[in-house]
Amino acid sequence: MPAISRGARAAIQECKHQFRNRRWNCSTVDDVSVFGPISNIGSPEIAFVYALAAAAASSFIARACRDGQLASCGCSRSLRPTKLNEDWTWGGCGDDMEFGYKFSQTFIDTKEKEKNVALVG
Repeated sequence: MPAISRGARAAIQECKHQFRNRRWNCSTVDDVSVFGPISNIGSPEIAFVYALAAAAASSFIARACRDGQLASCGCSRSLRPTKLNEDWTWGGCGDDMEFGYKFSQTFIDTKEKEKNVALVG
């Protein structure tokens, strides 16, 4: 959860930066929705916020994997990119973006899946 929390804070900061000169500037409120009633409106801005949150969660989870903060994942399994300059040494431990993507997708989509089950059931 700390990685998800760091990702959420980073997403909110980036949202505020991107919308700093707009009427709605990603202002947050102290309730469960974080962004208040505007999050119930289907708009390009909210779609951007959701995409930003998903990307930030993926990135911060992948970095936590790389840093050994999560027991369920580790370094990236990616091979050396073929277009990488030969002078650059490939090695070390990369961010596990595959795990980060899958984990954040499951985590973020949970609420949506619960709504769909409630509608069907």
